[in-house]
Amino acid sequence: MWVKRRSLWVFVLLFAGCAVPEGRLRLVVVAEGGLEPRVVVEGQGARLEAGQSTTLTLPPGTYSLTPYPARKPGALVDEAYRGETLTPTVQVRPGALAEAAVSYGPRLPGSGFLWFLRRDAAEVAAYAAGRLEASSTLPPDLTLRGTSERPLTDPCGLAVDPQGALWVGNCGALYNAAIYKYAPEQLEPGGEAVPSVTLTYDDPAGLPFEPEALAFLSDGRLVVAERARAALLVYSPEQLRADGAPAPVVVRSSSPGGLGDVADLQLDPAGGAWVVNASGLSKTVVRFAPGQLLASGKVTPEVRLELELAKDPPNALMAMALEPGGDLWVAHTGLDLLAHYAAGDVQRSGKPAPGVRVGVPGCDPVDLALDNQGGLWVSCYARRTFERYAPADLRQSGNPAPATVLGDGGEGWLSRIWDLAFSPAARAR
Repeated sequence: MWVKRRSLWVFVLLFAGCAVPEGRLRLVVVAEGGLEPRVVVEGQGARLEAGQSTTLTLPPGTYSLTPYPARKPGALVDEAYRGETLTPTVQVRPGALAEAAVSYGPRLPGSGFLWFLRRDAAEVAAYAAGRLEASSTLPPDLTLRGTSERPLTDPCGLAVDPQGALWVGNCGALYNAAIYKYAPEQLEPGGEAVPSVTLTYDDPAGLPFEPEALAFLSDGRLVVAERARAALLVYSPEQLRADGAPAPVVVRSSSPGGLGDVADLQLDPAGGAWVVNASGLSKTVVRFAPGQLLASGKVTPEVRLELELAKDPPNALMAMALEPGGDLWVAHTGLDLLAHYAAGDVQRSGKPAPGVRVGVPGCDPVDLALDNQGGLWVSCYARRTFERYAPADLRQSGNPAPATVLGDGGEGWLSRIWDLAFSPAARAR
């Protein structure tokens, strides 16, 4: 009897040691020439990306397929094309071959544009790619307004999500404060639009909701720089699918000297969050490491940069732009100055001096954005213009003339212009 039991245990151990055969997934990606597809295959603890047809060897199980918009390269801003699949989930079986296909169709509405906010007119507007290459005083190509039931009273934050939808913060009034999502299909000429998703914030203390700046991580999480709370709020992709007042998965505040009068938010390729503090005892830019966006509570930012320059007036810092290599541009608004800080000087806390100072007299810069070529776009609040500075003019200090100026010719349709956002965002150079 003992021998039989011993044999049984040996059989069980041998069986448990046998590896389960892997399966294969043949992924067919259909796209016209010139497009750059991106399909994410996720499941069984794995996350893989494919840019063309391929066969993947995978552990058995269920996998999801997410086709992200495919880019079509453009001179200053790309276009995006919609990806679709009839098999959003696929079952991979041991030793078997599963198949799935993704096809890319028409251009995604809203892509190939430079979007911005008109705070006085309470609307979002955009210039098409072809309008960005030469100066003009023509009106924007697209405008988008809220409705009486979902009004845009004071748009204050702007971001494009990984699927090409436009998200707008509304800081206008206590009862209208929200974050609105406009699906790509709504980003066509037409005027008013009811948001496809509305996020509000229920605060027992009664503080207003001020989503001053918005940004998306590559996995679809939304990060909000919230001014009233001096905090970063993080929402999961699941929380962004329907109307409501979901509690953020992370509410990240900071120790004194970290977050204060938040004015701008940028995310770097690693997933770190950079925040501009507009005013205070010292004007600062702080960086939170990716891991610091995973849990709530107070924390000291990984990097704290004190960027106050001589004679900086109050509310001196308003915006920044991160270059792919890690260099940082900061708008010293009160000084009409764009300051460039080298990557090596902003990876640790300190008081770095700008290596390049670009003067923009009379501009009052309130936001910055980089295009595909590395040109720097500036939202000039005082001049009511958008101005592009060519890469060659950004290599040394001075007061260069802008390469392109988009203005209103005194007509007033660019008064109180604010945030800038390319759709899709500039590609890494």
